[in-house]
Amino acid sequence: MKLHKLSHLLLFFILLFPASGIIIIGCSSSVFARKPGTLSESKLNDIQQGMSGGAIINEKGYLVGINSKIAHPVSQTDFRYLQSEQPDEKTLKEWGNYSWGIAINLGDKAGAIKHYTQAITINPQDAEAYYNRGVAKYKSGDKAGAIKDFTQAITINPQLAKAYYNRGVAKYESGDKVGAIADFTQAITINPQLAEAYYNRGLAKSESGDKAGAIADYTQAITINPQLAEAYSNRGLAKSELGDKAGEIADFTQAITINPQDANFYNNRGNTKYESEDETGAIADYTQAITINPQLAEAYNNRGTAKHKLGDKAGAIADYNQAITINPQDAYAYYNRGIAKYKSGDKAGAIKDLETAKQLFQQQGDIQRYQKIQELLNKL
Repeated sequence: MKLHKLSHLLLFFILLFPASGIIIIGCSSSVFARKPGTLSESKLNDIQQGMSGGAIINEKGYLVGINSKIAHPVSQTDFRYLQSEQPDEKTLKEWGNYSWGIAINLGDKAGAIKHYTQAITINPQDAEAYYNRGVAKYKSGDKAGAIKDFTQAITINPQLAKAYYNRGVAKYESGDKVGAIADFTQAITINPQLAEAYYNRGLAKSESGDKAGAIADYTQAITINPQLAEAYSNRGLAKSELGDKAGEIADFTQAITINPQDANFYNNRGNTKYESEDETGAIADYTQAITINPQLAEAYNNRGTAKHKLGDKAGAIADYNQAITINPQDAYAYYNRGIAKYKSGDKAGAIKDLETAKQLFQQQGDIQRYQKIQELLNKL
């Protein structure tokens, strides 16, 4: 039996959105008009020498394009609307007063990478272009390429906290916890108010065995951002490892107060209640988790465990069935269902489930549980 507890990693990227406003197409690439007066003053100036390849930000702060090589190319290109309509002469003349850039369609990650590469070719010292290409590569699943681009962005601009942060995320997800902690620490040094960096460093520390250090980082993240529900939840998980059940429940409850629609928070609080021998309260929390997310296999498995402990073997088996339907690779659910079947008198069904659990544990590299189940099967 294992109670599944879930934690979160926070990602921190510039949000990339398709361009808004006037969108037209030219001979070789999409461009769009950025009308003076719609952005902050620092973004209003016409494109000057040295600005090519730089970011274009909309009024909401989202990156929507890359500055082109020339400010007023209207007279040099046959432009049309996306709907293939030809702009009239008055519109073309008006557009001559605008600045222009390459539009980025961020549903097209490959296209975004291509555009950022063009920007880097234009200006090899553009740290933001390397950074944003790193984001696009990360979202495309190329973590090694993302790390390389974030590193280049840092080389150009050693004060770019977000590059350290996102490189830390990519390293964490690549299994380099030590490197991730170092990058999150550098991001914090540059920007001590970056709550997400404390949070993610706490997660990396926790998974490296430093529960006390993790709690300290989660606490600092909460101090900076008291609405960071994930920090309360993960601090609760770390407290659980140190045996602080009261503190654990308090943190999960606060996470739920902030975000009552996160099924994982209920699942984790249910686990703590179960470990505190409050099976009824645990079942209530697991049920709420399932209501929010009917695909959360862990909650069905955990609720089955609580029902089994209260003597409801049929209810337990039904929950294990659902967990397995959602996740056929859940070795714990097969194991738990096998035990419940055995105690219900279904020896053949129990052996079949235990054999499946044994094979899954072996495939997943959990040799200790594989051997434990084999010993149990030898006794049946």
